[in-house]
Amino acid sequence: MTLLFDMPMEKLQVYGGRNPRPAEFDQFWADSLAEMMATDPDPELIPADFSTPFAECFHLYFTGVGGARIHARLVRPRNQTSQGPAVLQFHGYSGAIGDWSEESRLAFAAA
Repeated sequence: MTLLFDMPMEKLQVYGGRNPRPAEFDQFWADSLAEMMATDPDPELIPADFSTPFAECFHLYFTGVGGARIHARLVRPRNQTSQGPAVLQFHGYSGAIGDWSEESRLAFAAA
């Protein structure tokens, strides 16, 4: 397989990008992480309004930075008694989350 680059490998290895790193970059992320760590997530796990023989489906809500209430979907194998596999899905770029059955989400719990 041929790989194409727009500059020689030696230059790519030291290339720093076109936009300089802002002076406050490290402080911004330190402050952001501190805010996140100080936030009480106040999680809620609400059963979905349907069931399957092989998967448990939930709406997961938690609090993010700035008090934002965040929603995700959680799918896990039914009767799971310890930590194990799960599918956690947040909405996409359009803000839509789609149907529970899309993209084989439920199939992962059955596998």
